[in-house]
Amino acid sequence: MASVIVNRANRSGQSLQDVVSARGQFLGYSRGMNILNSGNFGVNGSAECERLRTAVRAVSEVLQNGVVNDSIFNWRGVMQERLVRKGGRMIIQRFIRRQGNAIRAAYTDFF
Repeated sequence: MASVIVNRANRSGQSLQDVVSARGQFLGYSRGMNILNSGNFGVNGSAECERLRTAVRAVSEVLQNGVVNDSIFNWRGVMQERLVRKGGRMIIQRFIRRQGNAIRAAYTDFF
């Protein structure tokens, strides 16, 4: 996912900051920045703390060593949910979305 951000920046000539803060693109960015700026990363070793460590490692790796694949500009979760009406009730229906020739890893298609 860090590669997607760097690839988009390289393609568009924008900064990494411009890419991640673009409206409607990285919907968790604002929340993540709020957590980062709050300094509240959870207890050392907690799930919140480890997620932050993983994100920092991923970005550091890409910035130091370059992207793994420079042709990937998007990703989508492939396990999707939608509400459907069944027997007069609304239920959640789960389905797998295919993104063409995407590379699939961990229920995510990169393309």
